[in-house]
Amino acid sequence: MDKRNYNYMAMANKMPIDDMDVVEAFNLDPKVAYTPEINTAALNEAMRRLKSSLLEEGSTEEQANTEVAMYRDAVMEQINTAKKMAG
Repeated sequence: MDKRNYNYMAMANKMPIDDMDVVEAFNLDPKVAYTPEINTAALNEAMRRLKSSLLEEGSTEEQANTEVAMYRDAVMEQINTAKKMAG
């Protein structure tokens, strides 16, 4: 198996994070490690956790969805920039 890291932090050369570290941190299916799908899987889990936290803190569903969308857009921009940097 090719052990190329696809997580956006590694692709952008920001931090030497192995894909398996991302899998473990977000409790993801190990099959996404070393594949381009890792960023989507990690982002989905992070946004699920954020929404859950916002709702627990008293946000309405609409407020939580708005904030999650804002964060998702910002992270997707970072992922897309990292992809461009990686070539």
